Amino acid sequence: MVAAFVLLAADVAWAEPGFSPVEQLPVPVGASPQSTGYNSISCPSQTACTAVAETGAGAPYVVAESAVGWASPEAITLPSKGDTGSLAVTCASVGDCLAAGSYTTPTGMVVPLHVEESSDSWGAAVPLAPPAGGLTGPSERALLLRPWCTSAGNCEAIGVYETSHSWALMSATETAGTWGQSASIPSDGVDGGVPGIGANGALASGLAFSCSAPGDCVAVSDTATWSESAGSWSNSTALPAPTPMYAGTAIFQVTDVACTQAPTCIAVGDIYYSWCSCRPVWIAAAATEASGTWAAPENEEGSLSDFTAVSCESGGCVAVGDTGSYDDFDTYWLPLAVTWSDGTWSGAVTEPIPLAGSPHTEAAWLNAVSCAAATQCVAVGEGGEYQSGNGPIPAAPFATAITPVSTALMPGPVTNVVATPQRNGASVSWTSPTDDGGAPISSYTAWVIETEGNVQVSCTVTATSCTLPDLANGRQYVVAVTDNNGTIGSALAHSNHFFAGAVPSAPTDVQASAPAHGVTVTWRPASSPQGESILRYRVDVTSGRRAMSCIAKATDDSCTLRSAVKGRRYRISVSALDVNGWSRAAVIVVVPRRSMSEAAL
Repeated sequence: MVAAFVLLAADVAWAEPGFSPVEQLPVPVGASPQSTGYNSISCPSQTACTAVAETGAGAPYVVAESAVGWASPEAITLPSKGDTGSLAVTCASVGDCLAAGSYTTPTGMVVPLHVEESSDSWGAAVPLAPPAGGLTGPSERALLLRPWCTSAGNCEAIGVYETSHSWALMSATETAGTWGQSASIPSDGVDGGVPGIGANGALASGLAFSCSAPGDCVAVSDTATWSESAGSWSNSTALPAPTPMYAGTAIFQVTDVACTQAPTCIAVGDIYYSWCSCRPVWIAAAATEASGTWAAPENEEGSLSDFTAVSCESGGCVAVGDTGSYDDFDTYWLPLAVTWSDGTWSGAVTEPIPLAGSPHTEAAWLNAVSCAAATQCVAVGEGGEYQSGNGPIPAAPFATAITPVSTALMPGPVTNVVATPQRNGASVSWTSPTDDGGAPISSYTAWVIETEGNVQVSCTVTATSCTLPDLANGRQYVVAVTDNNGTIGSALAHSNHFFAGAVPSAPTDVQASAPAHGVTVTWRPASSPQGESILRYRVDVTSGRRAMSCIAKATDDSCTLRSAVKGRRYRISVSALDVNGWSRAAVIVVVPRRSMSEAAL
């Protein structure tokens, strides 16, 4: 796997992706690098990818990458009458992939096909019949687009097929390793923008397909969308049109679509603007679907740029493409990549592809991308030369690893902040936020604030609790806690108000005497932590079901309770109070005029 690097940008709310150095991809034996292109890639893990190579003539090839690098290309065996073929690939797991597309015959037939890889071994390509109503025999013209799999042997693909009067959409589903009959996807007469296909059987442009779960998929053309729910496709719905510039026209040209876990789907491509007799302009653009509703495509980059592919993983997406220049004195054609997360696009990053010994300014572009994790994507493309008047000329295919950096927004506040007083300090705990803002919480900071608003001490930790020392016993405080995701901190969450310190010790030497008609209780004073004062004492006397009590001042050391019944057994307890609460009780049990004993709880 090519090495990747992270572009650090901790002081902003998002960061652009980072490119790794490129590496040239292998080409089939006998083919030239100039005529070999990689237009599809799938990475089921961070150390394994499979890509499809096409040479412009003959069978397509598959190439696998592992931790030790890219293997030699392996030709796909086409049906006996196959002349050339074109495929797109998706992998459910390492060594278990599905390629789908079409092959052509010398007589011009275009036939849809699929080919399975199982346990690192590719089988032969298998034709798939178009739906009822499609042209058959020598007139058959149909093909599948990029498939999607939830697991090995459980996949789906859509495609196009020709009828006697038009082109139509179709879908095909594989369940437990068996493909069902292809079926037509309905349309309400909305112009789906489904184009014809060339005699070489190239994949249809202007139509993209992706799924967020089995039977839950979307298809997007330049002007329409289709949705599948629980295995049933809806009629087509118009995709909102982009806004024209000036008085000209604006056409969205879709190239790819991917769905996140939200579920949200993002269709990418470019908007083609034309408003005068001068050269037209195209700008990389995207349309976003949320909860079943598509927004109009919007520009995301600058002039002469386009997106060719998008891949989503763990709620974030990476779109790739290229950007160019008409300037004959400083021409370039550079690959670009951007990230999307939480509704926000990052700025674009371009990657120059130098060609050693080339007399021309470099040119390169990206054709496909696949993200195996939120932190790892691999893109394939072609490097070449830009020649004035001829545009970019291919030279060799390449791969590059891309490190996406998810958009990091303000995280939510922590909850359940609880402060517990201690002698000369406090301990505080809290619960992590449910919303981390798009990046893991990296630290928490707790501040102790006096009632006057002055900050006393603080702690910064990665755990969800800490101890706060050096507070004045008997003074009131509150703790404010914030969390940080490495980019930005959250709003403050506050604890309960509390007094530093502790409850008093229990009073000692409790005695009781029985004057006429009552009980007098005496004690030695309790003690509080330094800085705190005793506020009062409480005496409780119980005898059977009868209970009596009295409250004494902090300076008192006795209390008399009247109307005691002589000859009965009494339980007497004495407690002291400071700002942190009541002490444990000192207890004696006594029978007036008969016996007396003392016991502390």
